[in-house]
Amino acid sequence: MALEQAPSTQVAVPVTVSGAQMAARDGSSVMGLEPGDREALRTLLLANNGEPERRACVTPAVARTVLEAAAGRAELRVSFPPEGPELVPARAGVDGALGRVAAAAFAAMLDGSWPRLKACPREPCGWAFYDRSSNASAIWCSMAVCGGRAKAIAYYRRRRAAGG
Repeated sequence: MALEQAPSTQVAVPVTVSGAQMAARDGSSVMGLEPGDREALRTLLLANNGEPERRACVTPAVARTVLEAAAGRAELRVSFPPEGPELVPARAGVDGALGRVAAAAFAAMLDGSWPRLKACPREPCGWAFYDRSSNASAIWCSMAVCGGRAKAIAYYRRRRAAGG
């Protein structure tokens, strides 16, 4: 279950999907993610983006434990299809969907792409994205949206503090 390369610089996906439908590989759909699972994944992705632990809802150690529990509930099993080995959940529904997320994180850690999976640090955003910059230095899910807004806010604060 390796990450596929896309032509764009970054690909962002929402980590905050409360209530949104997700489609599993077997065609079944599940509703949302457990808040603890979502925050655990966001914590690890924020850590990849250099964000301090104080911004996260849980510590990285707790986050890893939560994702391990999600993988356990999904009953991840090794599969050897012709396309290559992968971890697949034996469970369906939410547990199976979370198992796929845990399996993708595991695969990313093994193939070296994990440090490039990050979460946008902008408070209302929180989207996960794959950093495709040449030196893995991207901070924002999109410079056109989050990066631009963050820079505009910083500029406004500097001008206001300077009395301008």
